[in-house]
Amino acid sequence: MPTATTSPAPPLPRASTPPASPSLSRCATSRSSTAQQAGTPPLLVFDPDGDFTVTAFNANHCPGALMFLFESAFGAVLHTSDCRLTTDCVHALPLLPHPSRRIDYIFLDCTFARCMLQFPTKHDSIRQMISCIWKHPNAPAVYLVCDMLGQEDALFEVSRAFGSKIHVDKDKNPDCHYRLSHVTPEILTDDPVSRFHVMSFPQLSDQATEILALAWSRQEPEPLIIRPSSQWYAYCEAPEASVKRRPVLTEPMRDEFGV
Repeated sequence: MPTATTSPAPPLPRASTPPASPSLSRCATSRSSTAQQAGTPPLLVFDPDGDFTVTAFNANHCPGALMFLFESAFGAVLHTSDCRLTTDCVHALPLLPHPSRRIDYIFLDCTFARCMLQFPTKHDSIRQMISCIWKHPNAPAVYLVCDMLGQEDALFEVSRAFGSKIHVDKDKNPDCHYRLSHVTPEILTDDPVSRFHVMSFPQLSDQATEILALAWSRQEPEPLIIRPSSQWYAYCEAPEASVKRRPVLTEPMRDEFGV
């Protein structure tokens, strides 16, 4: 199936906007659909303004994330929502049933569309995390700032690599605990003495400063705090400078807060 990365639709007039019924708009902005799953046949939606079909595709973003293809008299409209369009993901998308048919409009996730940064693959990023932990065998505790939706694979691979379960405070981080209990329950533990812990992102610098200060006051080895990120502050410089440098993150970096 054509996508923005392989065969974009021809340029459209600036004033041109895709026609959409209220039902289409509601469906398009949904992160997931109870009626649709990736790989299932198209769903026919009856609408007063004209019936249309909805086909779901894997968005490769987080568990349950979907892209939606709407088709009807208005044409073919692809709404990616948040997505991670790797080469493998694009190649896995099925072709439209008619070779002459193409996507008329694309609502594309453009979070990094204007960035000149080169990102490592998910596999390489997780490898960096695991390698960083191996290089700090004396760290009595490892705090993984991976409580956001879409980071479950990183926690699973760390747990598997070290044969250890990961502690998530159910009271402090109920959403993360609930999500992992459904996606990868085998890696969870309620035991706070586990070496591996999930740390929440809000007020991260304050949390890191407090944890490191406590270790220093007790004259204990420093704990290891890892936060995988694709944001500009991972480069320890302004985003404009990062863009000019076009860096590739191949090794972990440490900021002034010890993260």
